[in-house]
Amino acid sequence: MRILPLFFCSKNNPAASATEVPSANVVGYSKIELPVNAMTIIGNQFQYIGDTSIDLQDIKCEGFGEEGTDYIKIWDASTATYMTAYYWGDSVDGVFDDVNNTPDNYDDDIALGAGWGDGYQTALHSTIVPGQGFWMLAGNGGTATFAGEVSTSNTITLPVNAMTLVCNTLPMAIELQDIKCEGFGEEGTDYIKIWDAATATYMTAYYWGNSVDGVFDDVNNTPDNYDDDIALGAGWGDGYQTALHADIAVGQGFWMLAGNGGTVSFPSAE
Repeated sequence: MRILPLFFCSKNNPAASATEVPSANVVGYSKIELPVNAMTIIGNQFQYIGDTSIDLQDIKCEGFGEEGTDYIKIWDASTATYMTAYYWGDSVDGVFDDVNNTPDNYDDDIALGAGWGDGYQTALHSTIVPGQGFWMLAGNGGTATFAGEVSTSNTITLPVNAMTLVCNTLPMAIELQDIKCEGFGEEGTDYIKIWDAATATYMTAYYWGNSVDGVFDDVNNTPDNYDDDIALGAGWGDGYQTALHADIAVGQGFWMLAGNGGTVSFPSAE
C-alpha cells in the first residue's frame, strides 16, 4: 500500500460564497494507493464539515473494476460481522437502483453513477468515522480518496474484549510506539495486529504497562538485567517484552483488542 497524501488546508475563508460552509478546522483529502489484488486494511481520517463522520458513498475510487469485482468490507465490532459493498462504475447498468439511488427500470442504455452497492447494484450506506478501519480489495489496483474536515480528536475508545479495526484519527504517519493507551492491561494481554498486504501476514505487538518488569528489554529499550524493582516504561513489545517497532502510514488501518476496553491516543498534529 502506498499513501499519496495530498492536503489542501483552510480554515474560515472570508472569500467563501454564500453556498459554501466554512470550516473552523483544517480540510483536505488523501489518496490511498491500493496494491494489485491484495487485501489491504486502510482507514478514514476525515468528516463532513461541521459533522463527525462521512458516508460510504463518499469514498471515491479510480482504477477500480466497473462491474462489482472490487469491494470494501466494513467490520462491526459489536456483532463481529462484516458488511460487504461492491464498487460499481459509471459504465455499468444496475439491476434495481444504481448506486446513487436513481431508478433503473432495466433500461440498459442508462449510464448510472459510480459508487458502492450490493451484489445487485442497489446502493449501500454506512457511517464511517475518523479512526475507523476496514478492508479493501482492488483486483487491478487503484486509488481510494477520502476528503473533508480533519477531526480535532486524536483519540478513539475501544469496546470491551472486541476485535476492532481502527486507524490513526489524523492524516499523518506515525510509529507503533507513538500509540499510547489508557485502561489497557499491564501484562501483555491486550494487543495490536498490523497487516502487511505484500506478505499477507500480521505483526502482533502486545501492550506492556509501566508496572510490568521486562524479560530482556523493556518496551522503551532500557536494559532490564532481570531486576524486578525496575519500573519499566509502557509501550508495545513481543511476548518477552522486547520493544517492537513499525511505521504506520497515513490511512493505514490495523486491528486492536483491549480486554477491559480503553482509550487509544495518537500524536497531536500541533
